[in-house]
Amino acid sequence: MIVILVMIIALTVGLSIASRTITNIRIARQNEESQRAFQAAEAGVDQALNRVPTPGAASVIQDSFGNNSSFTTTLASSQGTTLLVNGGEVVQQGVGADVWLSQYSDNPALVYANPMGNSSPNNIYVYWGTSDQNDCSQTGSTRVIPAIEILLLTGDKASPTYTKLVYDASACTAAPARIEDATSVDLGVYPQIQGVSFRYRTPAISISQGRIMKVVPIFNSGVIGISSAGEAFPSQGSLIVSEGTSGDVKRKITLFSSYPQIPLEIFPYNIISQ
Repeated sequence: MIVILVMIIALTVGLSIASRTITNIRIARQNEESQRAFQAAEAGVDQALNRVPTPGAASVIQDSFGNNSSFTTTLASSQGTTLLVNGGEVVQQGVGADVWLSQYSDNPALVYANPMGNSSPNNIYVYWGTSDQNDCSQTGSTRVIPAIEILLLTGDKASPTYTKLVYDASACTAAPARIEDATSVDLGVYPQIQGVSFRYRTPAISISQGRIMKVVPIFNSGVIGISSAGEAFPSQGSLIVSEGTSGDVKRKITLFSSYPQIPLEIFPYNIISQ
């Protein structure tokens, strides 16, 4: 009986050690495959960044490597009647992001070609203020509602017209107002834009021969949305989705590659003091 008990204890200990060893080997293998899959996805992003998709078209890049990993990367042009500015990334306070109202081109002779509202004026809207931004204070808290400055270049390409518009939440325009002469915007309920809900929207902004628009949050950074009541916004850049695979492990990277940003300094009287 003593020998049997000793054998049972030894067998239990041995099986426990073997099980832990197998588990550790499995975890190490999964970590290695996860790293390979992520590196494969990064390789797909690197290749995609060297390509610019034709506006409205999508392309797919696929490749495999000798270490049993591969990637599939999809490029799509970010355009339509409703979009998130900067691919849904937070637009930085005082820096802003470009919204192309004409078709981008790296050819100087073609840049600003095919403007929105070329045949007739087009109405566009800008959305801002998410659910966690409900405070008008200027303490630097993440709950501060941004105000929005919109800088527009429209009209003839040779001599465009510059327009500056400023909007602030109605709760923040009561005395003492945060910004003098800002247009007051009431709290509203609007359809989601690519899964994001917004609390404020500008009145319809009528544009004719729209070239480019820069949207600059004031007082706080935030996600910005845009929509058009007429023709669609032209391509704003490339949405890259790269999925790497190694064994049974998959890793995905999503990246928005915008066109080169117009320096803020090109817009006269570009920012309101805070």
